[in-house]
Amino acid sequence: MYITGLLWFVADLPTNGHVNIVGSWTICKLWAIWGRAALVYVSSCCILMRAYALDLVFNRKQPYRGWAVLVPIIIIAVVVLSYCITGQLVSDDLTVAFIPSLQLCYYSDAFRYASLSIVWLVWLVILYYTIRIRRITSSFNEFRNYLAQCIIAFLLIAETTALHIAFPRYPLNKTVRVVNTAFDIFISSACIWIVLAYPAYKCLFDRGEYLNQWLWKLRDDGLQKAYGVESNETYLVGQIQFSSTAQLHSDYKRQLL
Repeated sequence: MYITGLLWFVADLPTNGHVNIVGSWTICKLWAIWGRAALVYVSSCCILMRAYALDLVFNRKQPYRGWAVLVPIIIIAVVVLSYCITGQLVSDDLTVAFIPSLQLCYYSDAFRYASLSIVWLVWLVILYYTIRIRRITSSFNEFRNYLAQCIIAFLLIAETTALHIAFPRYPLNKTVRVVNTAFDIFISSACIWIVLAYPAYKCLFDRGEYLNQWLWKLRDDGLQKAYGVESNETYLVGQIQFSSTAQLHSDYKRQLL
């Protein structure tokens, strides 16, 4: 997702008017369709697939493998590629065209609204799965993370939709285009770090305690076998050795005190 976020930023440079549109920057379809629209869809669908996997495994009690994985990936790939290839083949006047007099990549209304509609649709599906994963009773419940992602994403989509409707030539305004690009960068990063921030911090600065918490949660969830963790296995975390589930729990509580 970081790669798609980086490429999304690169595509924002010509489409939001941050560079002089000359040379390869004038290939507006490349940046608008393949560099911006497609990457937004791919990033959003990555988030969707994770929510789908959580729902499939913990709510529907089905394994996340085989056709359960391939079918949604194939559907997403077909839809995204079909949209992008169609946009590439039709006239520039119906999608996005370079206007030399304004030094601007200008979106047609049809392409503008179609692209935004797809983004809205994907995030509405993500919201649906977010509501479903709130039912997960194990420590793998990521409802709060997904709810935060949905709130941030819907704010950005609403802002982008309003901008394209009310001010379609916003790249001509320096302040507006800078704010819009900053929002894009913030969202692409926030949607990742909402999930990764806490575990990354704990792994870097409090690894021993975090591992203890994780091991205990696995036992509470009954998932120790799935992760190769046995209740009578000996663990060495930091300087403390745990030889049983009871010992693990008591020592962990003692650490907290």
